Amino acid sequence: MSNDTSTEISWGVLDQDTVTALVDSKGADALAQNIDALSPSPSERADTLVDLAINGRIPKLKIEAGQLAEWAAEFGALRIENALIELDRVLSSEKRGEAIMQAQALTRFIARCIDSDVKALKASILSQG
Repeated sequence: MSNDTSTEISWGVLDQDTVTALVDSKGADALAQNIDALSPSPSERADTLVDLAINGRIPKLKIEAGQLAEWAAEFGALRIENALIELDRVLSSEKRGEAIMQAQALTRFIARCIDSDVKALKASILSQG
């Protein structure tokens, strides 16, 4: 494997084709600034998902997760996008108790990973700039 740490960090975390297309269309500096200016930040959104899952607020959780999933797909945050796809599947379960427990685990995973994934995303963007 290459000694390029940005590649090692982003393997399995990012959709490099999406990131490259974004950099080509918007420019690396503008794209990195766009990520820094997000309000609420991806980390804040992930914390909101955890709170909603803990409180069993499934309809609101679906809405918030859908919004974060759109962002993840747009920016190529593949690991987060995949976890959110699984969360959507879980939330569609008719077994409310199981759905809430699985949603809590998935949202905690997302919250735990999102900062490092955003860091890898910005590193990937800036390495292409």
